[in-house]
Amino acid sequence: MIRQVSRMRPGLLALTLISGLTACASGNHTDVGGMKVVTAVLKEQIAARKAKPVVPQLTRAQVGASPIPLLIMQVEKDGRAGIFGQISANSGAQTFASLDAVSLTLRDGVLISTRGLGTDLMSAEVPTAATIASGDASYLRSYQVLDGTDQTLDLQYECHLRPEGQETLVIAERSYPTRTITEVCIGDGDVFENQYWIDNRGKIRQSRQWTGTVIGKLRMTNPAN
Repeated sequence: MIRQVSRMRPGLLALTLISGLTACASGNHTDVGGMKVVTAVLKEQIAARKAKPVVPQLTRAQVGASPIPLLIMQVEKDGRAGIFGQISANSGAQTFASLDAVSLTLRDGVLISTRGLGTDLMSAEVPTAATIASGDASYLRSYQVLDGTDQTLDLQYECHLRPEGQETLVIAERSYPTRTITEVCIGDGDVFENQYWIDNRGKIRQSRQWTGTVIGKLRMTNPAN
């Protein structure tokens, strides 16, 4: 079972993100006027997302100025998307949270749990990022997910990896040559595929990962320099 990590209060996360982005916007000197401007922009993004989901964009300067690692996430089924900030790291797992208190826990880019999405992935046994980066392996995956009555279901899958080719991603104004790898999983009445974009350092730069729930797949992008 994956151990839960502590969660930063959404207000503190918002202040941390705003402070980092404001520092960038004002030449690394935070000022009240700059804070108001960035706060207004964030509020506009949240309001716009509620009206019509869009994938938020970050500049290279914003990523560099942020005091915490960032992650861009989109729920593919309904288009919900947001910028997440890392709030904790524990036993090799990193937890990211959004301003509206949704959180994702990953181990080196591989999703192991979600909270606040409605039906959540409670925990998962997953391959390592190094195994995925190899592009050639077979293994078992297991998910513990909530059903519609708040009961936990255990799901088991046999998975194998398949290299697909190469693709250059542009993330936060920077280009990343990547190898694309598909993970095919079969079991418990389902067949699903995850996709990974691996950069030249072996890091999962972008991915589409199934949650095991009715939420479906999450597209996650790592903009870290």
